[in-house]
Amino acid sequence: MITEYLRERAKWKKFGKPLRSKEEMERLFIICNDCENYEKGSEDAGSCKICDCNIKKASLFLNKLAWGTTRCPLENARWVESREMYRPNLPISEQDLQIAEQDHQEELVNQASGSAPPKRCCGG
Repeated sequence: MITEYLRERAKWKKFGKPLRSKEEMERLFIICNDCENYEKGSEDAGSCKICDCNIKKASLFLNKLAWGTTRCPLENARWVESREMYRPNLPISEQDLQIAEQDHQEELVNQASGSAPPKRCCGG
């Protein structure tokens, strides 16, 4: 699970950390909320039973819907990457994964210490 998350994070970084608008996240949240693989946690948040990612209506932190480079994990995806981000065969190197892991660890430390506002994270 963490390897897939790091792949998603590396891809997100390669594209310049694009974020979806609040309106787009809300639209995707409705799609996920109506899916049999969605596990509701609260009125505005839950998780996907397939990829185990966090699905939130509006939050940028630990939310798969926030990153413009992510897609629904179903074989027939219910939603996909933002059009300008679609690159199905984007190569992700071992170095990309290491950098993504370091970046993630720094983000968690900053979030825990309250020293910096949260960056965005797809979860998983």
